[in-house]
Amino acid sequence: MAAVSLFTGAGGLDLGCEAAGFLTHAAVESEPIARLTLEANAGELLPGLCPEAIFSDVIELDNESLLDAGRLDVGETSLLHGGPPCTPFSKSPAAVGCSWAARPASTSQRHALTSLAGKPLLLSATEEGAFAGEASPR
Repeated sequence: MAAVSLFTGAGGLDLGCEAAGFLTHAAVESEPIARLTLEANAGELLPGLCPEAIFSDVIELDNESLLDAGRLDVGETSLLHGGPPCTPFSKSPAAVGCSWAARPASTSQRHALTSLAGKPLLLSATEEGAFAGEASPR
């Protein structure tokens, strides 16, 4: 089952999803060190994830490019998952110029859902906890 990862970090949630039977095809992470870690480990630990399918900006993300790089068709994605930043818990992300601070994580996830289509399962983890369920783009 195909998965797309948003707010990927170094790929910890991806590893759990892979252990549950999903194959990560594309990922989005803006933090440079986390991206380097993800790229270094993807070949061995995330076999479905190629370097050109790792994107850096969830807000400016072109979902058609994500699907192409991840070798996915619209509706083929079974899981959209991620650990979006919790702006209430983060230390003034807007003050340090973080682009995601201006737009709620759920909006970025909803935008990705409308492009991926096929009603994928949505799994999201934050400092407050996690939620999962059938996603319905609105």
